[in-house]
Formats: sequence, C-alpha cells, structure tokens
Amino acid sequence: MTPQPDIQYFAESGNWHKPENAVRTDILLQGGGGGGASYLLAPGTSAFSATATGRDGSLNCASFLASALPATVEIVIGKGGQGAADGYALVITHLARTEAFPEPVDVSSILTSRFVERTPGRTPD
Repeated sequence: MTPQPDIQYFAESGNWHKPENAVRTDILLQGGGGGGASYLLAPGTSAFSATATGRDGSLNCASFLASALPATVEIVIGKGGQGAADGYALVITHLARTEAFPEPVDVSSILTSRFVERTPGRTPD
C-alpha cells in the first residue's frame, strides 16, 4: 500500500522539517495580497527556493526531489496589505514505502506437483 503523503499547512512563518522516507516535495506558495510576499529560504543563506510575490497575491507551485532539500527549510509567510489576505504555504511530501516486501516463495515444488509432464502422443495416467 502506498503511504499517505505528509501534508503541512503554514499560515505563519516557520520551519518545515523533511520527514523520513521523503521522496518528492510539492510546495504551493500564496503571496499575501497588497505587498506581502511568501517564500522558502535555504538554511544559512538568503537564496530563495521558491517565491510568491505579494503585489497581487500571486501563487507559485514548485516540486523538488526530497534529496535536493535540506533537513530543515525556513518558510516565510507574507502578511497582506490593508484589507488584503495573508499568504500561506502548503507543503506536500510524498513518502516511500517503508514496509518490507514478503519473502520470495519457491514455487518450483508447487509447479511440479500441479503439472504433469506430457509426452507427444501419450495421454496422462
């Protein structure tokens, strides 16, 4: 069974922590209306991974391989201008299966007990 994704909603700035078994992360950023931008910030830098500007409350979607993301990412949520909505971030992380597959089964004994070798021109006993 495929595991359910890890879904986190940010209405305020905060840190996203990469879940164990993360495979891919999809991020939806909504900038705050009237000038409040929202963005992701790589740790220890000022480099933006994804940005949604606030001029008109723009929306930005980005998808990352989880292996390309650090363990923690700062998420900055912009407040909307007067009378405008605040921004938000929705982070959806797709997870790998963690349960072990069943041990392989040796089917040779099953096959030989169920099938009779046939010789052309001869009927089975």
